[in-house]
Amino acid sequence: SKAEIESAVNQIKNNKSPGSDNILNEVLKLNKDILLNPLCVLFNKILQSGNSPLSWSHGLLVPVQKL
Repeated sequence: SKAEIESAVNQIKNNKSPGSDNILNEVLKLNKDILLNPLCVLFNKILQSGNSPLSWSHGLLVPVQKL
């Protein structure tokens, strides 16, 4: 639901590195009013079909040397 998406967007932390889509969390938060409807449609279609984008299954791990 839109309320669930809005709640999730509100809970994401600022000043974090973007994912592979290069979208900053701050951009999602600042534009959530515009993005709620399209995101709701997208997530509902994914739930109905049972198929999520393959790129959502990938992550990037970057080792950081401990000093």
